[in-house]
Amino acid sequence: MFLSVRRIRNQRYLYLLETVPGKKQGTHTNRIVKNLGNFDKLPEEVRNAYLDKKAKQALAKSFELQLREKDISSAVSSVAKTDAVPAPRSNFNRLFPLNYGHLALKPLWEKDLGLKYKIEYLQKSSTEIKSWRLNDLLFYLCALKLIDPKSYFSASNSKSNFLYCPWNNVVQDNFYRALDFVYEHRESLIKHAVKTRLEQTKGQIKVAFFDCTNTWFETPYDDITWQVIRYTRKTTLRLRDQALSNEEIQAYLESEEFLENLTDELEISKEDVLRMRGRSKESRFAQPIVTVALAIDQTGFPIDCKVYAGNIAEIHTVEPMIESLKKKYSVKDIYFVADKGLNSGQKLEKIQEEKLGFVVAQKVNAQQEKFEKEMLDLAGYRNYVVDDSGTFRVSSKDGVDKDKARFKVCDHIKKFYVETEGTTKSGNPKKEQRSIKCRIVYTFSPTRRERELKDLEMQLSKAAKAVSEGYLTGNPYKSGWRALLQTNKEA
Repeated sequence: MFLSVRRIRNQRYLYLLETVPGKKQGTHTNRIVKNLGNFDKLPEEVRNAYLDKKAKQALAKSFELQLREKDISSAVSSVAKTDAVPAPRSNFNRLFPLNYGHLALKPLWEKDLGLKYKIEYLQKSSTEIKSWRLNDLLFYLCALKLIDPKSYFSASNSKSNFLYCPWNNVVQDNFYRALDFVYEHRESLIKHAVKTRLEQTKGQIKVAFFDCTNTWFETPYDDITWQVIRYTRKTTLRLRDQALSNEEIQAYLESEEFLENLTDELEISKEDVLRMRGRSKESRFAQPIVTVALAIDQTGFPIDCKVYAGNIAEIHTVEPMIESLKKKYSVKDIYFVADKGLNSGQKLEKIQEEKLGFVVAQKVNAQQEKFEKEMLDLAGYRNYVVDDSGTFRVSSKDGVDKDKARFKVCDHIKKFYVETEGTTKSGNPKKEQRSIKCRIVYTFSPTRRERELKDLEMQLSKAAKAVSEGYLTGNPYKSGWRALLQTNKEA
């Protein structure tokens, strides 16, 4: 908030204003909070403070605090008398709000998920925490992620801004103890919440959807580098306590003995390695990342979540997640569905060994010539439509309209290579070819064809312009309009 003097009918008045969003997106406007009276009749110290920039800011802050204290007292009295929130006319809702959105989530937390009783049981049986309740604090943190997402530090500073807040007596350290508790018992909590919900809804997990993303950290080093730094620092301090000189310490740090001890230390701490550099989806290649995997059921309800090191490829997160779902919920009929990025022959072979189904995307331009002919042959295709209700309807096998949406299913053998023991004469790892039997589904969409033709027309136009204006380069390209050209250098 800030102060401003406005002239009305040749009289100057002092106003306390606040900046609020305007009616149009991206605009702001100033709103009067309180008229503080005729400026020329205010005390001299107020008028003098208004003329000084720093004193003016402090003065505005003091008026704001006075209003808040007044509104807080009014709101508390109102709640005590009526057992309700303050009336909408009160400035309290605008200046110092008491949030109550978390109360709508309380039945979901306690009844639908049964987390209150599970957490209370775990607190009594596996912790020594007695002065505060883990359930209250964890409920507050989870509710805050939905109604007002913020950091845990900010959450600690905002814990008093709620009606009914039994977590008000906890301190900052308790927040991190609560997070340690969740990390230790995460598998048990997730499993209990999902099973309680399935019992409440009398449902079952019919389909599991799974995907990965990653997030980055503002740190220059990954976890392994930090472990090396900390171990080296600890070793240096220990040697200094033994009265060794800097030269002796440096000689030890460069010795084989130190390297062996460091390797053993890294091996012991390898399970703590998460923040590592990898393929960031936000192009944050300078920062270490972690990979977050989430599985949901057919209703969109989360049923499993895991965090992997940032340098682990997505393909290697699939098998642990499938094993976790089978172990937790006895899921047997699983179909692995993924895009072309997870279409690995070795992974599909493993999935078949587990007697699971799979549906994965296949690149069209990566097909062998015989499969390309099979794809372009109209024999075996059938037309289909999807009606307004989402039902998939297939035409009869007699005849096919080539200009309408169509598909066909063919037997397919997917070949791939895996590394084996030993190396070739050139020093490269030996590889052997393997194959798996499956089926491939070819589809054709007239809408997609129209879009692709328009895109091709645009690329041809760019290529023609490049030729006419002569700004080509000699380097070949595999995509875009440059892939349509051949330069003298390529020829």
